[in-house]
Amino acid sequence: GGPGLEWKDVGMYCGVQVAAGITAALGYSLLFWDTFNLTPAVGFGWVHAGLCEILYTFMLCFVVLNVAVAKNNSPNQFYGLAIGFVIVAGAYGAGAVS
Repeated sequence: GGPGLEWKDVGMYCGVQVAAGITAALGYSLLFWDTFNLTPAVGFGWVHAGLCEILYTFMLCFVVLNVAVAKNNSPNQFYGLAIGFVIVAGAYGAGAVS
């Protein structure tokens, strides 16, 4: 094939991410002896929260790929600042919803 991962590797990565999320949830509940449900904020639905998360994830991936990974921007020392601003913008923008 061309560049990228084989589908079996993609499946393994997805499986590891799900297992890590479950392990983190179990670790939190064992550490603090408390659990909580993840729901959107009051006044917002799952569609609103999902849309915010999709847009924020796209924005973060777009900035990371353009400032930290692109070879045309290789002598760039401001990539950390750009990524930090995206995280702050996402926290202010989507944090109130989800």
